[in-house]
Amino acid sequence: MRISPIILLLIYAASPLAAQSAKNAPESPVMQRAEYRQAVQALKDRLPEVAVARLKKLLAASALKGTAAGQVKLLLAEALVRTGRADEALAAASAPETRELPEAAFWRGAALAQLGHFADAEKELTSLPAESPYAVEAAFSRASVLHALRQTAPALELLRPLLEAKDADTALRARLWSAEIMLATAQPPAEITALLPATVTGRFAPHFRYLRARLALAGGDAKSAAEQFTTLAESGHGVPPALSQAAALGRARALQALGQKPESLGVLEKLIGQTPPPSQAVLLSAFDLFEQLNLPPSAEAEGFLTIWAKSETDSLRVLSRLATIAGQEAAGRKPEALTACQALATDAAQSPLLAWVLLREARLSLAAGNREAVAAVTSRLHALSLTPAMKAWAAWLKGSAAFDAQQFAAAAKQFLEAAKDGPEPGAKAAAAFNAALAELQSGVPDPQSPLAVLDTIGGQPARIAGAEFHLERALYMAAAGMTGASDGLIAFVEALPLHPRKFEALTALSELALNTVPPQPDELKARLAAVDAAAATPAEKEVAAWLRVLAAEKSTTPDDFGKAAAAFFDAWPQSPQRAPLRMRLGESLFRRQNFAAARQQFEQLAKDEPGHPLAEAALFWAAKSALLTLGPASSDDAITLWEQVYKKGGPLKLEAR
Repeated sequence: MRISPIILLLIYAASPLAAQSAKNAPESPVMQRAEYRQAVQALKDRLPEVAVARLKKLLAASALKGTAAGQVKLLLAEALVRTGRADEALAAASAPETRELPEAAFWRGAALAQLGHFADAEKELTSLPAESPYAVEAAFSRASVLHALRQTAPALELLRPLLEAKDADTALRARLWSAEIMLATAQPPAEITALLPATVTGRFAPHFRYLRARLALAGGDAKSAAEQFTTLAESGHGVPPALSQAAALGRARALQALGQKPESLGVLEKLIGQTPPPSQAVLLSAFDLFEQLNLPPSAEAEGFLTIWAKSETDSLRVLSRLATIAGQEAAGRKPEALTACQALATDAAQSPLLAWVLLREARLSLAAGNREAVAAVTSRLHALSLTPAMKAWAAWLKGSAAFDAQQFAAAAKQFLEAAKDGPEPGAKAAAAFNAALAELQSGVPDPQSPLAVLDTIGGQPARIAGAEFHLERALYMAAAGMTGASDGLIAFVEALPLHPRKFEALTALSELALNTVPPQPDELKARLAAVDAAAATPAEKEVAAWLRVLAAEKSTTPDDFGKAAAAFFDAWPQSPQRAPLRMRLGESLFRRQNFAAARQQFEQLAKDEPGHPLAEAALFWAAKSALLTLGPASSDDAITLWEQVYKKGGPLKLEAR
């Protein structure tokens, strides 16, 4: 399960300036101050950092109180949101002088959304009055927040009235955002395409071009997507920097889909190394893909990571060190990776990316088998403000640790939490599948809650996960000797004749038929024929041949079983079933009192595979067989063989002596 950060198109790009929120109101004296006007102009010019500096200077140099201070702090809150300094923005918008201003709730909601406090952001945005100049922007922001909370239907419903808005820009943005949300939640491409206007001109044209490129990539046309992303990323004029960066990221993904790994890495290296660096959201997605592509780690990529680790930008430093840790893990240096991650968790204690570092530490601790460390790290995680996707990751790791400890009820609970907060349908379905599997292992053959979650997810990932679980349940029931296992396997094969695990299900049906008492020859013959027909790979063909040998042992004469075994030895000389089959054949010959032939099979097993767990028993029974042949040297041969058993020092040592 991976977490890919959600990148949404510019939420606040068209929102009115705080200074313009009451257009018909007369300007207050503070609005006429030079610093204030300069800050307003800087925001119009998309220079929020300049606005922050001007407004802080104004607050420091003037003894502003009451409404005047509130107006300045409201504009400062906006500027801070636009620079990504959400914690400072929230403080400014929550100040006593600002809090009662009608539009302050909008910027508090914006800041809370940036901090990942989505439920609190939704409350603030909902509190805005309908007549507020921010009402439309609040609807867009609420839609993005609801989407982040995995409440897709309410988000789309909130945007629906805006699709036909009289203001052309508002209608275009509503279609753009609706399509973005639908695409992110894997809804049918035809429904998404129906939302897109045939032609778009003006400032939103690049955004729709970006969306069409994403649709091409989602539809499997990676070549066309790469071309569209490249044009958008390199067109320069008229394309906002954030959109150009998102297009570069899309191009890297398209190149990856085309199998052009070095080219994709090159695009990412150029994107990450931009000055100034991209936003944290873009960097998160870029490094996520960088880690996937940098396997095995290349010297060139490691060189870039070393440079980025010295950056003055906090997010770039932390993410580059995380990528280095991923490379160490991929190279098999997991203890080194865990130590480096623990050091990074200390160094990044005040970083907004601490949660990402702790998630990596928990995952590495789980791989090391240290479940106590997983619990400690996830406890630290829960003390942070986590997005739903982060909560899903934390629950997944806790569930995995509990499953490894065979605490299946606890594992099921955690995986259900992960399914609830999962970032996308595939992750939700995987978590729900794991929850169902954990309940099954705890002795619940029909886990209602996880299966109900799978039903609500819908789509291909959920259907596949549901089918996989029903197969796992049938296999579990078969292994436990429970009634109904055969019916479940038959239903799986009939419902999904092209499923990759069909051969596994057919094999289990054959094994059930082999163990049916009394034997049903016609059913066994049909099951074996189905396995033969489905076997495609050499490994599957070997399994089919092994099942035929077992069937010969069950349903034919001893001589026919011997012939089938000999044919298997010839056809599969390296099979791991060779030793068990020689043992079975030797035992069959021993029971028929053909002691010379039995001894030959037992000794051949010990000679071919002296380290096999059956080798000691084979030598012991070879000695028994030698003794019972009653030849002139039978006693001496038996003693010699038992001496070999004694020297092995195994469980038959004393009996051999």
